[in-house]
Amino acid sequence: MEDVTSWPMLGHILLDFISNPYLIVLTIYSALNVIPDPTTAGVSDSKLAMQYIKPRNDKDFIE
Repeated sequence: MEDVTSWPMLGHILLDFISNPYLIVLTIYSALNVIPDPTTAGVSDSKLAMQYIKPRNDKDFIE
């Protein structure tokens, strides 16, 4: 893989990206999946999660 060492090289990479619809759709899909938390309704954290001082250790809850 080459290093991007000049503005023209970066422009060429961006043009290659824009000309590939698969990469555009995949990037949009990935960006949209970064925001929501699938364990809660909506896009914010649950009220319980907002009260955590430190992450819960699941080993404490295994029976």
